[in-house]
Amino acid sequence: MFRRGMPVNPKIVGAVLLSTFLVALAFAFVSHAGLPGRHYRYATAAFDEVPASLRPGSDVRVDGVRIGQVHSVSYKGGEARVTFQLPGGTEVHRDATAKIRNRSALGQKYVDVDLGTAGAGPLGSTVLDKNQTVSLVELDQVLDALDPPTRAALASAVRELGGGIGTHGRDLNDLIAASPDLLADLGTTSAALSDPKTRLVPFLQAAERLGARFTGRQAELEALVGHLGDTLAAVAADGGRPLQSSLEQAPGTLQALTPALRDLAGAAASTGAAARDLGPAAAALGAATPDLRGALREIVPTLRALPGVNGLAAPALGALATTLNDARPLAPAVRRGINLLSLPLEVLAPYAAELDLAADGLRDTTAGTDAAGNFLRIVAILVGADNLSTVLPLSSPGLNRNPYPTPGQAKTDGSRFSPLGTAQTPGSPTGTASKPGASR
Repeated sequence: MFRRGMPVNPKIVGAVLLSTFLVALAFAFVSHAGLPGRHYRYATAAFDEVPASLRPGSDVRVDGVRIGQVHSVSYKGGEARVTFQLPGGTEVHRDATAKIRNRSALGQKYVDVDLGTAGAGPLGSTVLDKNQTVSLVELDQVLDALDPPTRAALASAVRELGGGIGTHGRDLNDLIAASPDLLADLGTTSAALSDPKTRLVPFLQAAERLGARFTGRQAELEALVGHLGDTLAAVAADGGRPLQSSLEQAPGTLQALTPALRDLAGAAASTGAAARDLGPAAAALGAATPDLRGALREIVPTLRALPGVNGLAAPALGALATTLNDARPLAPAVRRGINLLSLPLEVLAPYAAELDLAADGLRDTTAGTDAAGNFLRIVAILVGADNLSTVLPLSSPGLNRNPYPTPGQAKTDGSRFSPLGTAQTPGSPTGTASKPGASR
């Protein structure tokens, strides 16, 4: 048998539950101001602007740990002021800083506070200056600064980026997996780029100028990319094994090529000196270029007439070729004849002047006729007349004749003639000399 309990009045139970609910509801409305009976410290910071989602009750964190909450948000003197509610033992110093950060993707915000150092002194009732705070700029505020065409282009770029990322999800996962190593390398790369010796700014300016050169040549670049694809496809033939074989042999080839390149460096230095010496010649060639261009322009009519001349000369050249072919068997005989004549010609070569005098005498012998019409005139030559120079009345005592003259002596032989001679003596009235044999 169970003992019957005390009777329960439902009205009393309902009143208790309703009172509890009202107390909890009231506590919820005032909980942002802190728990009753606890001591709090307050600090105020000024911001350029505060997002609408930062309200009383938002978190105040130090090093990511929640230590308090936003007590109130107000505007005074053209600036936004946020009052923090912190635990009673928390001290905020004059060199403290505060930043508004995103708490979640849903738009919730919190205030990240650096309490500062004790050496700067307590903040007290002083307002933390805006120079020590950082406001959070919402994305919609950034987009408001863009004009409609720019916003439309940005929306298109975001859509294309989303589509690209959606189709390359696996590649993106691989990139994220390799990101730790990439970030380490990125730090090294950033340090190298920030070095003044890198000259990044001139490089970017040169890249900008190079990009401007490609403006209007998109079709050519497209064709070039197509050819590049064909080239890469050819390189990848047979699974890239020919390329792999070439790369495996490359170290030995480069090692063998190094001495040749070293020797080539010396040759290049000599080539530089030669190029400097060639400079004046190149300048002269440049100065002569207009004249050369004019000569080439003027020679065009002549060159156009040349085919006709070639056509006229073709029969004569054909006949000459036939003649030379027919005369080819005579060449050995002519060569033997010249060889046989070389010895007499060597003997007669010193007497070239005497042979010239003899030829002149033969010419003068038949140069004209006398009154009787005779062409040939012959004067008897008496052998030994030199020995009879004192006997013959017509001979001259100064007559000089040598029956065996040496080369060059014939022009002086008989320089003083009798009346039958042709040369006058130095004391003759005329004072001139005529060629031997001129007197008939």
